[in-house]
Amino acid sequence: MAAGITPPRSVSEPPLTPPPTEEKPSSTRAQIVVDSFRHHQTGQRSSPWTDYQFDPSDYAGLLHMLNAAESLQGYVEDKVR
Repeated sequence: MAAGITPPRSVSEPPLTPPPTEEKPSSTRAQIVVDSFRHHQTGQRSSPWTDYQFDPSDYAGLLHMLNAAESLQGYVEDKVR
């Protein structure tokens, strides 16, 4: 650079970035399924057969959410198949 010229701010400072997070936001699909399980547990069944399409990360998110809710996890393992 030529003497006496200040570089643009974007070059002299790194960009602002949010801090890293431990958990990723839960999948909307996984949350819908967990809500469906909760309704089923309380006797509020919307339909006898419901089909949800999941990719591997959605399924992993669902398992994580169930592990965090022990009573619901037990219900799903015992009653929902």
